[in-house]
Amino acid sequence: MFIAHLPAGFLLSRYVLKNKRDEPNYIKYLLIGLIASIAPDFDLAYFHLIDDRQHPHHSYWTHIPVYWIAIYTLLLYPIYKWSGHIGVKLLTLFLLCGLLHMSMDSIASGIKWLYPFDKSYFGLWRVPSVHDWWIANYLFHWTFLIELVICSSALLIFFKDRELRNDLKYQLMIWSYQIRPSSKLMAKLVTADRRTNQE
Repeated sequence: MFIAHLPAGFLLSRYVLKNKRDEPNYIKYLLIGLIASIAPDFDLAYFHLIDDRQHPHHSYWTHIPVYWIAIYTLLLYPIYKWSGHIGVKLLTLFLLCGLLHMSMDSIASGIKWLYPFDKSYFGLWRVPSVHDWWIANYLFHWTFLIELVICSSALLIFFKDRELRNDLKYQLMIWSYQIRPSSKLMAKLVTADRRTNQE
């Protein structure tokens, strides 16, 4: 998959967090799922800057499910002791979005799902390299239609959810104020919004 990881992560996170919708930290919770949905591709920095593209980036540990499951298992108890059920829920969300990313990569590529027992890559199809510009190989392959459906669905749900958009604007406003507390305009907006919520 090429462009649909983040939208798919949004859809999954929104579903998993549906009972947290009215909590003040909902946007922050949602952000955890969004980060997790693209986290496996953080290895692209290593792929381009250090490894010099000598190995497929799906061969790195960030794209191998067993490592994600192992880290989740190791962190489960400490996270529970530190932050209770909400911490476990967010850790689980992080795992699910990471595994979703790898599941999507298995549609038009391959993932080592059975590693370390089997180092083979498992996937439904392979995108053939027929264009000089590698991105064009994905854009003109029929599996890109699946990505367009996912992206369209995520955009439709986002723009239909007015409450979510308002919460996002409020959270961005808070973060902006924290970055630049000297901004008088931002301070007035935050103060006014807090008064509105209290009323």
